[in-house]
Amino acid sequence: MIDLYFWPTPNGQKIPIMLEECGLSYKLFPVNILVGEQFDPAFLKISPNNRIPVIVDHDGDAGADLTLFESGAILEYLAEKSRLFMPRTVVGKYEVLQWLYFQVGGIGPMFGQCGHFMGYAPEKIPYAIDRYQNETKRLYGVLNRRLAEHPYLAGDYSIADMAVYPWIDVRWLHEIEIDEFAHVKRWYQAIKARPAVQKAMALLKDKEIIGKMHGQGTTTFADGRVQEGIWENNKFKYAQKISPTITARRSRPPSATVARADFAAGMKAAQSGDYATALREWKPLAEQGDAGAQFNLGLMYANGDGVAQNYKEAVKWYRKAAEQGDVRAQSNLGGMYGTGQGAPQDYKEAVKWNSKAAKQGDRFAQYNLGVMYANGQGVSQNYKEAVRWYRKAAEQGYAEAQNELGFLYSNGEGVSQNYKKAVKWYRKAA
Repeated sequence: MIDLYFWPTPNGQKIPIMLEECGLSYKLFPVNILVGEQFDPAFLKISPNNRIPVIVDHDGDAGADLTLFESGAILEYLAEKSRLFMPRTVVGKYEVLQWLYFQVGGIGPMFGQCGHFMGYAPEKIPYAIDRYQNETKRLYGVLNRRLAEHPYLAGDYSIADMAVYPWIDVRWLHEIEIDEFAHVKRWYQAIKARPAVQKAMALLKDKEIIGKMHGQGTTTFADGRVQEGIWENNKFKYAQKISPTITARRSRPPSATVARADFAAGMKAAQSGDYATALREWKPLAEQGDAGAQFNLGLMYANGDGVAQNYKEAVKWYRKAAEQGDVRAQSNLGGMYGTGQGAPQDYKEAVKWNSKAAKQGDRFAQYNLGVMYANGQGVSQNYKEAVRWYRKAAEQGYAEAQNELGFLYSNGEGVSQNYKKAVKWYRKAA
């Protein structure tokens, strides 16, 4: 008998698919990650990284209990135990394993980040969304090319397919139109039709909460076209054009030397999707030193709204606004230096601009500062400072910071280990 510690996420669903396909007996132990059960001390003993899935095989090597975490390792173990879904020849085995690791090291992390920034992040961060959705589309392309030549990833159906399938099943979270990837669609439908897959994917289905399955959103085609509409029961229905992403100027008072009527005209144009008029109204103001217009120009260049996407131009205009004290521009500039978009990656510059914005209460900058202190990027690694800045962002409701704060409490980094506080912050993030 195998104990399966599970919750219905793409990483979790790989394992019951394999167990059902092999006909191996297992007992389900739900671990509700929405309320922080993965941080229970008893679970930590079998899952050092506080993550599902985990198995305990009570008929392991020589009949002893064998505990395994990490989904890739579990799939490989089950394939060897059952002698199914992974060839026994050296060439065949590694053909499967390379595609399994492609999922573990590529699809999982990239699709996961894409889903986070598109479906969970409390505020939309254009360059993060662009980065991870573009990588997600690229990986779809890799799959599509492979599946154009093979019925399954490694030739025959294998654990590699089982690992990838659940991530394609949540493509609505990444706003991918599967019809644009014909070979992936054929492969997906073939796996979806398998009885073992259907049974596994039904486990705790009523508890599954992943992103937004309903409501307004967008879909992105393989050629880069984006369309806004309504997602209903995981299906996309086309509607209106993409709404403008330029935000209204905030906090900084207007300069007496610039025409505010021109700024308002630009805002009205942007809100109606007329970016050419917005650019015409804002650019003279930006050149005269208006920080609000400079910030909006930076945003237009960063997003490619009405102009060719140009991160260097975005950095140029963000810097001008940031030097005048515009907190939004300081925060965005810190983010761009941290990711190396539009300027060479420079963590010291990232720390400089994030610090300015963070001290004025910008929660995104506070979170980024926490990340840099936790990782020692541009500053000496200092978990206490990381906790300090994560807490500031977390107290403003920034879910990513709440998640990181929970992690630090669960591991005792920068604070005394405290599982109750870990659960508290994870619950807020969930």
